[in-house]
Amino acid sequence: MFHAAMPQGSVMARFKRFVAKSDTGCWIWSGGRDRDGYGIFSVAGRSRRAHRYAWEMRFGEIPFRAVVCHSCDTPPCVNPDHLFVGSHRDNRLDCVRKTRNGRGYRNPNTPKGDAHGRSVLSSAQVAAIRDIIETGTRTQTDIAAEFRVSQATISSIATARRWSMLGPEVPRPKKVWTAVGSRASRALLNEGQVREIRRAYAAGGVSQSELGRRFGVSRGAVDSILSGKTWSHA
Repeated sequence: MFHAAMPQGSVMARFKRFVAKSDTGCWIWSGGRDRDGYGIFSVAGRSRRAHRYAWEMRFGEIPFRAVVCHSCDTPPCVNPDHLFVGSHRDNRLDCVRKTRNGRGYRNPNTPKGDAHGRSVLSSAQVAAIRDIIETGTRTQTDIAAEFRVSQATISSIATARRWSMLGPEVPRPKKVWTAVGSRASRALLNEGQVREIRRAYAAGGVSQSELGRRFGVSRGAVDSILSGKTWSHA
């Protein structure tokens, strides 16, 4: 099974405890994984990717600067027969051939949406975010503040890089002239209130969240006012 020159005994036995053989021929790593789905195995106090360790146990030392790729396109697989050594360029070309193109693991068995253990948002929240984006009435930064995620997450939802199962890229609203400030029909604040928000924050002793509650708007809206993203004319 494994290369005779590699450590045997307790380390080998511990490695095998985390291996679950599947009907597809993949040996799925059941231990800890990194954010990209690759197994993590600790040896002599050092954490390593499990599939690289599996290669070394079967074939010996990995060549300098080489990467260990998966022919099965399943990052948690540690079956040496599903692994091959190549350069970083080989790995990128392999990603393109398998349509991953640098965007990560796309195994069809990977949980998506609400089923993903690391999902911060629910499908209902993402659907609401898509609706807000489509109206074109709020910035991505403002939406991100409301849902407590990064602006990059909102952008990924808008372009369908994430949560693509809920629909394609959100169409950008056509740019039309709109009234600004208190003249806008959906304005929740008037210019006097905006100036009061700025004065109160400049005086100190009050947070953006507190100002939002006081004036009935989100913390993100207050942040946009203070940073000049909105109401810059006031």
